[in-house]
Amino acid sequence: MRLTPKVPSGLAASLVAVLLVFPHQSQAAEFKPVETRRAFLSLVNGATITALGLSMEIRSDGRIYGTMLGQRLRGRWKWYGKQFCRTLTMGDQVLPQDCLLVSTLSSTLRFTDAQDSEDSRDFWLRK
Repeated sequence: MRLTPKVPSGLAASLVAVLLVFPHQSQAAEFKPVETRRAFLSLVNGATITALGLSMEIRSDGRIYGTMLGQRLRGRWKWYGKQFCRTLTMGDQVLPQDCLLVSTLSSTLRFTDAQDSEDSRDFWLRK
């Protein structure tokens, strides 16, 4: 007496392949919060942070240097509580101060608006 339905072997192999490629949610990698200035500096010190149209360095002395969309990017940053707060100038345009939560996964650095968790941007760390 058979208690399980007979599954065609091709379909069974496909199902196993799908289960191996897409891990269970509890096994999926997650971004880890960066909660201290020291932890943040251990990630960005000596690294170039890049995204489409952007390349910058965040230095331990509080300065930011780089280019964005072909324009010079300069700024200052400080660590407040668990947030990275920065001011930037892109070309002649002065951008307002922004405080962001930081998280990381492998070589990806994610900045999330402290006021709107749906607003986040990912960058690559290149050392």
